[in-house]
Amino acid sequence: MSHCQAHFIHRRCTAVSCAPQVSEELAEANAFNPGDEQVFSFSRCVTKTSCFHVHEAEADKHRIIFIVDQDILLYGVGLSLKSSPNKVILTLQVQSDSDSVHGEWNKIVRHVVFQKDDVSVDSDVLQFPGPVLLSSAESYLLMLSFDGGESYLHRDGKETVTAVIDSQNKVQFKFETYKDDEVTNVNEGVINKLFFRHL
Repeated sequence: MSHCQAHFIHRRCTAVSCAPQVSEELAEANAFNPGDEQVFSFSRCVTKTSCFHVHEAEADKHRIIFIVDQDILLYGVGLSLKSSPNKVILTLQVQSDSDSVHGEWNKIVRHVVFQKDDVSVDSDVLQFPGPVLLSSAESYLLMLSFDGGESYLHRDGKETVTAVIDSQNKVQFKFETYKDDEVTNVNEGVINKLFFRHL
């Protein structure tokens, strides 16, 4: 269930629902340094709103599909919590290469469970235990599963976002909606910021 102030509802109906803004966006990649390694983050959505989504008590799943134009290391995903969940599961999957289940998202790359003591409203990122190597030849499904809590929604997302590190280094991300998800999709959602390192 999502809650939103009236002026945000009006703005969405007049500016987004009839003609979604899903063109390419240039996004500045901001430095984020766990340890000594140079890690950057970017936001796939332009606008953070005061609207929020109330997560179901168990397994409220939010997904986004994406590809990158070059191999990178993925470090984690951003959070924007209004109230703390009892648990969050961070999962990264690729499509199976088996002939019998081709196209199914059942090949897990990384799966991390964060318990209540691990996540609070002050948490702004969920990090993998170690960086995950992403290949430009694969499509990935990123999923956050919440047990309770509330998350702020981000809007005005783009299908293609080029994270600009500097004049010499850029990484292009392309996003796709998973199965017509009405809460988290290309245009908006709970999943917004990604943390990565270019190779």
